[in-house]
Amino acid sequence: MSRIAHIVAATDFSPRAELAVKRAATLAQQHEATLHLLQVMLKLQWQMFGRALVDHPLVTEGRLYESARARLKNLAEALAGSYAIALQHHVSIGRPHEKIAEYARSHVVDLTVLGSHGENFVLDPFIGTTALKFVRMGTSPALIVDTEATGAYGNVLVAVDFSDVSRAAVEAALRIGSQGSIRVLHVYEVEFEEKMRFAGVEDGVIQRYRDAAAREARRMMDAFLAGKDLRDRVSPIIKRGAPALTILDQAQALHGDLIVMGKRGRTELNEVLLGSVTKHVLQETDRDLLLVGHFAA
Repeated sequence: MSRIAHIVAATDFSPRAELAVKRAATLAQQHEATLHLLQVMLKLQWQMFGRALVDHPLVTEGRLYESARARLKNLAEALAGSYAIALQHHVSIGRPHEKIAEYARSHVVDLTVLGSHGENFVLDPFIGTTALKFVRMGTSPALIVDTEATGAYGNVLVAVDFSDVSRAAVEAALRIGSQGSIRVLHVYEVEFEEKMRFAGVEDGVIQRYRDAAAREARRMMDAFLAGKDLRDRVSPIIKRGAPALTILDQAQALHGDLIVMGKRGRTELNEVLLGSVTKHVLQETDRDLLLVGHFAA
């Protein structure tokens, strides 16, 4: 299993971004990784300041850029001193999710850390968060932070559907949460149960379908864990219900501090839409969420 060597944390100096930066620094310390601090300034900000200030636009942009660099440098120096980690910092201009993804690719980053919301919290429901936009296109696992870092993750919940991306999610969980308890959750549904009930099918017949679905889920879980020799490293959980709601409920019941999921599902449609289950959990959870693509190793 490859180690985490490079972590990028994107910041706009909002409270949520501060949580993400602290978690990234904690992980960098834990894994002896280099932390890359990245600030992306929207072009809209340049235009707004350009209208408000009387300086020549190029002079104004230069001052704003240098101011941002100085602020980021101060943060980098403070983190390097507090966490004793190697640190780099960079300011970019453009669309945040695009620039973050570009930086992650060009610097061969192992993990990208983002806050769940940025400065435009009120606009998020309408334009989508930087985190949501990034995970649709990002080229490294993305950790969406919503809580204060208080050390290594202790209770990790990995949601799986037995696809290849689920295997990558388990690998990522073992890498990032190796010091804690890791539970692997599969949520199954009984196909056509509601239609059968609506059609007046007897409860006993429906129950037999439930029992068969539960047996198949246990069989697939056994095969999934055996394939990577994971039986002694994780604890399996199988539940019946609506996947997104069940994942959220289990995370709360188990006092999980990190949920890990594949960002793409088993179908091409899910790949295009990010996956309804993944998107639901991303939007509703109040815990840290690690999203992994099929590219993770």
